[in-house]
Amino acid sequence: MPICGDPDSVPPTDRVACRADAEQCFGQSRCTTSCSHSLPGHLVSLITRRRARLLALASVGLASAAPLRAQSDDKAVLAVVAQFFDGMRTRDTSAMRAAVVPTTVLERTGSGPTGMGEPIPIGQFIDRVGHGTGAGGNEQIKDPTVLIDGPLASVWTYYTYTRAGETQINHCGTDAFLLRKGPDGWKIFHVADTSRGDGCTPIK
Repeated sequence: MPICGDPDSVPPTDRVACRADAEQCFGQSRCTTSCSHSLPGHLVSLITRRRARLLALASVGLASAAPLRAQSDDKAVLAVVAQFFDGMRTRDTSAMRAAVVPTTVLERTGSGPTGMGEPIPIGQFIDRVGHGTGAGGNEQIKDPTVLIDGPLASVWTYYTYTRAGETQINHCGTDAFLLRKGPDGWKIFHVADTSRGDGCTPIK
């Protein structure tokens, strides 16, 4: 094996072998001792710079992929919440059921002796929406905050509620949704809210 030190001192026939060694080293995660010892300094430097550039590009790719995944999940989570409210407005119980898991409960805070209202099973709530006629109630949300950690997501948002057939806001407050991500995508599994009848800012 040629000893590739100063390239000018290496015979032409050995320079081919040196270049082959360089290519071999470049394809390895770590040069072997014999390979690195047989390379000229300028080739070792070139390999090091190329490897650094590849690592930098890989890091940038991973860093940019994470926000893209996060943005995609944010949109998917909000789409499920929107589907639930759209179902309320149109009394589409199938759309509402598709947005939740069957064990979901609705809870209102700030009422009752414990500060919590009686939990309402989601099926009961959806049935009540479906039994009405005409357009359903109109619940609007504004500036939702979405937090996601793996398969768990939360949505915290201001809301207003207008009863069917009315134009005046009936009440407003904060909605808090919990969602899980499973084989069937994001689904709501818990809803809690606050409610007040005054100081409600219309959502435009």
